[in-house]
Amino acid sequence: MKNIIVYDFDKTIYGGETSTDFMRFFLKRNPKYIFKIYKVIHSLMYYRSDLKKSKEIFFEILSNIEIEYLNKEIHAFWIENKYKIFPWIYEEIKKNKNQAEELILISATPKIFLEEISKELGFDKLIATNFIKQDKYFVSKIEGKNCKHVEKVHRLKEYLQDFNILIFYSDSMSDKPLFDLAQKKYYINKGIKKEGLPNE
Repeated sequence: MKNIIVYDFDKTIYGGETSTDFMRFFLKRNPKYIFKIYKVIHSLMYYRSDLKKSKEIFFEILSNIEIEYLNKEIHAFWIENKYKIFPWIYEEIKKNKNQAEELILISATPKIFLEEISKELGFDKLIATNFIKQDKYFVSKIEGKNCKHVEKVHRLKEYLQDFNILIFYSDSMSDKPLFDLAQKKYYINKGIKKEGLPNE
């Protein structure tokens, strides 16, 4: 059995929503794509009924953009937005490294946006929403399911058959399936870490 520590990302580590923050950043730097902004409104029509479809429509703004260029934009985004990572995170991760065999970041955010920052922060494994294999150009098509709610548990079990979650950090009760598996739980509210869950 492997002892692990698990983190959510948006509003847990990072004080914002990575996807929407990146899209604002990207469109500001690349105004020629602003005509695709209608995709945001279209995606909202499916937000409650089909989150996977909603996300695919939202990211159609980036369709047919070269992956190499998109990765450069993601790199630039993190240079500019790293300040939104909560200050306590860095020392917490250092401490975690001595507590667990593996440190895992699990998020509904598309994997491409978190690959660089997860490595920089020191995570051993990133589990996130996968888009189909990207060759030269970005294609807004999710592979499998959106990595949210109980799907996070399923994805974790696909990666590790036998594990023990020593600590889980999240800002959202939508992550209750993971909270329920953790020995220790930290609920993050407006960047403040508090042990236990709300109303416990």
